[in-house]
Amino acid sequence: MSSVAQVIVGSALTQHALLVIADSSFHEQQADNLRVEYERLRGSYRGHPVIDNDLFDTEVICRIISNMKRGKASGIDGLSVEHSGVFRGGGTGR
Repeated sequence: MSSVAQVIVGSALTQHALLVIADSSFHEQQADNLRVEYERLRGSYRGHPVIDNDLFDTEVICRIISNMKRGKASGIDGLSVEHSGVFRGGGTGR
């Protein structure tokens, strides 16, 4: 690679790294804002307590999604089984 190309690539990588760092700061600030908002709203929440019967794990959810039939119409929420492809096969929709 020529020295000019190295400078161009190096400059592009530097700019990209600076954008990633700036974006990371933004996301950290957004996460902090969401945490503060959650804590504010949580104090006035009046719902039923979570009990062990309400708990489920990702293995159960993945197994249920894997056993669902594909090619069917979407539900009332507008989502079809194909939308859940991220849970099956790393997003390949297998």
